[in-house]
Parts: sequence; structure tokens; C-alpha cells
Amino acid sequence: MIKLKEILQTYQNDLETICSSGEDILKQSNLAIVLSNNCLNSFRKTLEITKFKTPEEEIFFFKNIKSKPLAQLIYFKEVRSFEMSIPKTTQDIKKRYISKQLNLIDKFFKQHFEFLQYIDQNFTHLDRLYFLRNKEDLYLLIHNGACYYDTVFNTSHDELYARIEAYKYFMKYLRNRYDAIDNPYLKRKQLINQKSKLVWTAPKSALIELVYALHCTNVFNNEQTEIKQIADMFQNIFNCDLGDYYKVFSEIKTRQKTKTKFLEELAYNLQEFITKSYQ
Repeated sequence: MIKLKEILQTYQNDLETICSSGEDILKQSNLAIVLSNNCLNSFRKTLEITKFKTPEEEIFFFKNIKSKPLAQLIYFKEVRSFEMSIPKTTQDIKKRYISKQLNLIDKFFKQHFEFLQYIDQNFTHLDRLYFLRNKEDLYLLIHNGACYYDTVFNTSHDELYARIEAYKYFMKYLRNRYDAIDNPYLKRKQLINQKSKLVWTAPKSALIELVYALHCTNVFNNEQTEIKQIADMFQNIFNCDLGDYYKVFSEIKTRQKTKTKFLEELAYNLQEFITKSYQ
């Protein structure tokens, strides 16, 4: 079990790197699909040479470990297929296409309503039936839609469980894409959420100066923005952690000389740049 958990941890770290790379969603999807397949292959090879010590270990693996890369594999395949097939014409046609995809997911959830309720309510009383292998009546238990069963690497419902989780992610993705069609701000926000490649390398206190300066100047949302909102945005864009910026600002206020060192440096450097540009 330790080896399987190590494989999962490595996979999750690598997946986070892909998702925060700033690459477009199609490239991210392709990389994530390959990574997820490789992780599942590593799981299977490990199971060929090791055995679970208890039924509880086996249930935990198929329910809580294998399901993660399998759900991501299904999710990114759906995202890739969607992005490659969505119409490139009018906004209304795009909306209808997305609505159709959402209806298909809803139909899937209704088809598997009982198992979905079992999962969503965190029930465990049927886990031995759903997440253990090698049952004599196994082929009668496999959910509708499963065409092939690998006796080493499948239980009757592990694939269905992962697909449900994947479709939950995909449903959120589709709703965000739908909302972004009419809202340019959401489109920009989605790009930001892919994470930029910009890293803040100046002192954190300098960025905190800028955060407070923008807040005091009321440049966002018609003067309705909190300091935390601005700080969170900058931390996301510049891939940094500002820590306790309220405490740092208190220290800025106690500076003996200039209290706005970074802002004055910005103004000076910009003036120099403007002057040189005329020469």
C-alpha cells in the first residue's frame, strides 16, 4: 500500500505542475491524459506483484487511490473532446452545444441515481460489494456500460465511481465555459486561473506597498474592493505568498525614512525611462 500511495503522490505533484503551467487547455489535457495513463499502468504493475493485507486495504485502494488518476483521465479526455468539437460559430450555437453536453451528463447521473446517492452521502455499507475483486457473481454486478472487466485491476464499480467524479468536474468546466461566452471578464479570469509564468522576485514588502496603494487609490470595482481581494489576485498572478501582509504594512508605517520606498522607486524609474525614450 505504501508503494501505491507514493505513486499517487508523485502523480498528483506532476499533475499540479501541468495544470499550473499556463499552457492552453488542449495541451494541458494531452499531457494529463498521458500522465494519468502512466500512473494507472504503474498501479497495475504493482498489483501484479503485491497483495493487499486486508479487504479494507483493497477497498481503500480502489475507492480512494485508483479513482483519482482514473477520474482525471476521464475528465481530461472529455475536456479535450469538447474543445476540439465545440462549434466555432455564433455565441448562441456555442451555448446550445454546451447545454446539450450538460444534458447528457444529467442523463448519466439519472441513470446511475442510486449509486450516485450512495457516493454523495458517504455510505460505506456496500463497499465490499462495489470495491472488492474476485467475487463469483462479479459479471452480474458490473454496472451497465462496462464492456470489459480486468480481474486484476477492476472491481464491479470502481470505473463507474471514477466516471461520476470526472463528470462532476466536467460539469463545472462546462458551466464556466457557458458563463464565459457572454462575459469577457470570466474569460480573462479563466486564463489567470491557469496560472501565469510570472514570479515576483522583488521583496514581498514591495508588492504589499503596491497592494495598499491601489486599495487607497480606489482603482478597482468603483471603490468596493477589499485589501484581501487585491492581495489574493497578486499572489495568484505572481505565484507568491505574501504571508501576513497586514503585519508587514504595520512595519512599513514605522519606517524611519521614506515609507513608500518601492512606489517612489517605481516613479523614479518610469521617469528615467520616459526621459531616455526622448533622447
